[in-house]
Parts: sequence; structure tokens; C-alpha cells
Amino acid sequence: SLLNIEEISNTLRSPRKDIENVLSTYIKESGVVQFLMKNIYRKNKQQLAYRFNLPVLREKYNEVITSFTTQKTFTKPTLFLKGSKSNYITTEDSVLINNYFTNASVQEISNAGHWLHAENSQEFYSKTMKFC
Repeated sequence: SLLNIEEISNTLRSPRKDIENVLSTYIKESGVVQFLMKNIYRKNKQQLAYRFNLPVLREKYNEVITSFTTQKTFTKPTLFLKGSKSNYITTEDSVLINNYFTNASVQEISNAGHWLHAENSQEFYSKTMKFC
């Protein structure tokens, strides 16, 4: 569930740190928590807010998580990179990827989670440039 940052910031003494602690209870990847924290700003002296459009994310959430439903395929070479510490691309996802991207390659970036471009930038760059 998405947290109501305005409610949290109004009830806590140290809002930024407390929000980070609350996010950390729901999200185990520290990089994701830090990314979300970068999207928090001071709306006014007493209130924090998200930079992203939370009402639209709430309203359209089911559309965002719905499976890809097109019958079309993409036949040109396509590279998917995943972090070795991330579960964002599962074995089942690889099957779906290959159904829609018939010339796809799924490669793993070692020692990286979801933010593989930041966590292992050298390997990310190397594999990307080799593909290009």
C-alpha cells in the first residue's frame, strides 16, 4: 500500500527519518527506499509531500500491474538486464519476455539489486555497450 506522507509528516517529530523508517518496514531494498526519499520535499514548514503523482498512481495501480496483453511480437534484438540480487525478472517473466520479444536476451548484472546501473555501473555499462 502507498503511504500517506502528509499524514505521517504531521504526526511525527522527525518526519524525514521517520518516513524512511516506515518505508524500510515495507521495502527491504535500501536503494528503493533512498529513491523514494529523494522524491520527498517540504511542501511548507510543517508538511512534506511526494514529488510523484500519488493520486494517479493509486487510481491507475491495477492498470500498471496488469499483464501485457498484446498478441504482437518484437523481433529485433532486445536486451533485458537484471540485478543478481533482484527478483524483478523471474523465470516466469523470462518466458513472457521471450513470447513478446522473440530475439531477447536476459542477462544478469552481478552484485546488484533493482538499481543495477548504480550498484554495478561498470558491468551495466559493459553489457549495454556490447549489446549496442
